[in-house]
Amino acid sequence: MYKQVIFILLSLFSLHTFSQIPVFEGNKAVGFLDEQTNYNCENCYYNDTISIFNKKIIIKEPILVESKNIPDVGFQDFLSSQYYKEIKKINKNNYIFKFNNDLDGNSNWLYISLIKNKMYIIKSLSYSNSIKKIELAKGDFDYMPSTLICKRNFNIEINKEVSFFDFFGLDKNEKICYQCPRNISVEDCLKSERKIFKWK
Repeated sequence: MYKQVIFILLSLFSLHTFSQIPVFEGNKAVGFLDEQTNYNCENCYYNDTISIFNKKIIIKEPILVESKNIPDVGFQDFLSSQYYKEIKKINKNNYIFKFNNDLDGNSNWLYISLIKNKMYIIKSLSYSNSIKKIELAKGDFDYMPSTLICKRNFNIEINKEVSFFDFFGLDKNEKICYQCPRNISVEDCLKSERKIFKWK
């Protein structure tokens, strides 16, 4: 009986240990995903593996240090994933890989194509909540809530690894960006790059 209990406890311990996902800053391991931490992360990430075109890709995905209220303890910081991921198939040779943030509604997309049996990232797109500065008259401005869309074309072959940081968070000068009024749906905004909107 005691041997069975010990075996079960060891099995549970092993399962917990091997299911932990390491978090890195550069090449340095700083903790585990969903683990309590006192570490001040700058560009921390964890590695996740996805499968597209029957090929596996390692994704370096950003980590957020999130404060959570623990009963009888108070607020503690945890290493948390910023995004939930979605893979959308466009056709047999094209996919969109989405990093969706359920905290602020922002989303970052990578367009992945299969060309001559090789995978390429051909475009990035992101949308986020923003504010547009509107000049009503000379020296008189108003600020309107908006959706900011940013795009950039690429032609980068994927070997084994893709880093979120290489495609998002770039300077706006490196991307094509435009804004839509907040009452325009994201779907319509994505189709409206050259449309002139009435903001007032």
